[in-house]
Amino acid sequence: MQPLRVSSYWTLMMKIFIPTAWIVFFGALTIFATVLNGMGHFRLALPVKAIIIGCYLIGILLFYLSFLRLKRVEMAQDHFFVTNYFKTYRYTYDSLKGINELDLLVAQVVVFRFVQKSAFGNSIYFVSRRKIWK
Repeated sequence: MQPLRVSSYWTLMMKIFIPTAWIVFFGALTIFATVLNGMGHFRLALPVKAIIIGCYLIGILLFYLSFLRLKRVEMAQDHFFVTNYFKTYRYTYDSLKGINELDLLVAQVVVFRFVQKSAFGNSIYFVSRRKIWK
């Protein structure tokens, strides 16, 4: 039987494209505002520079704690595959301790908790395709 992808297409967007675009765009803006400060008539006070750098670093931290933890999951009859788009691992359903569903307004996040630590840690997160997951 062919594995069925239960994670949403939004997983790829939220894991790779959105953080990459945000880090590149706001990284360039941060460099422009702090390093290239003396060019022309553009000058910022030191507290404003600190706020810009702080917002950039907090944004990276929030992406790391939320979007970058997402995985892609495909399920078959007796096993499932988990990938971070670079490495793929196969697990059996016996390796799961529990499954939790977090129903957010715009997405449903599913958490697989493992009995023992897996290659991706004790738990994995993915945004489910609602119609397929039910």
